[in-house]
Amino acid sequence: MHQLYNYAWFFIIYAFLGWCGEVAFAAIKTGTFVNRGFLNGPVCPIYGAGVCIVVLCLSPISANIAALFIGSVILTSVLEFLTGFVLEKLYNEKWWDYSERPFNIKGYICLEFSLLWGAACVIVVRLIHPLILKLVGFVPMTLGIILLSAAAAAYIADSAVTFVVMHKFRVSARVLEKVVSELKEVSDGLGEKIFESVIGAKEHSEALMDDLDGLRENAERLTSGISEYAEQSIGKLSEKRQAAAEKFAAKLEELKPMLQKNSDVGRRTRRRLVKAFPNLKATKQHRTFELTRKLKEKLNERKSA
Repeated sequence: MHQLYNYAWFFIIYAFLGWCGEVAFAAIKTGTFVNRGFLNGPVCPIYGAGVCIVVLCLSPISANIAALFIGSVILTSVLEFLTGFVLEKLYNEKWWDYSERPFNIKGYICLEFSLLWGAACVIVVRLIHPLILKLVGFVPMTLGIILLSAAAAAYIADSAVTFVVMHKFRVSARVLEKVVSELKEVSDGLGEKIFESVIGAKEHSEALMDDLDGLRENAERLTSGISEYAEQSIGKLSEKRQAAAEKFAAKLEELKPMLQKNSDVGRRTRRRLVKAFPNLKATKQHRTFELTRKLKEKLNERKSA
């Protein structure tokens, strides 16, 4: 009973000292206050449990520093590995991760920190623990039980609250994960439809462009053919027109004597008709006769004058 009482105090005290050490380490590393405890209160249970196990198991060999160191490295490494594994399985969260450090095992433990915990345990067992043992001995057992009961009640309440909060967090995370999954399905479905539409439109446009290229080539060939035909036709027409003009000119040369003769005959005929029909009046179709008659009358009047 007395030993259980002592170890209860050891657990509470070292859990608190471990929390203080973690806060100090975080302050040096980040420059800000960080509550490094798993619980809300100022305790880190893994430190209390670790020191209690080391003290319980290694006190008989505490005089041998090498054995104490090696034993502490092994015990603290096993405890840290099991604690990290259990917490991850319970809450689906990895509370610490040494994956980037050399000689680690699944990120739960690494050689660097295992050696550090071993050295710390040697210091605690050889230097600090004797002082803690004396401090616990100064507290009356009745008062100590009352204080331990209050601390245990606070610890249980804190653990229960933390468990409920983490459980709700897990439920919320599952709900969010489900919502995200559904949104991803909708997004993927919409994306696939857009992709298919775009690819279909692209293929259709490419086929249309091929058709347009074919039509363009046909149009170019047709335009070229029409141009060639037009040029040939114009050339032929020009040749025909030239030939016709030459033929017409030759025909005029042939008809020129005849036309000259007819012209003379026409003049003589008009003179004869004017003389024969002095009162002859021309219609619109034969105003030449009228003009000729008037001209003859004016000439006669000038001769008389």
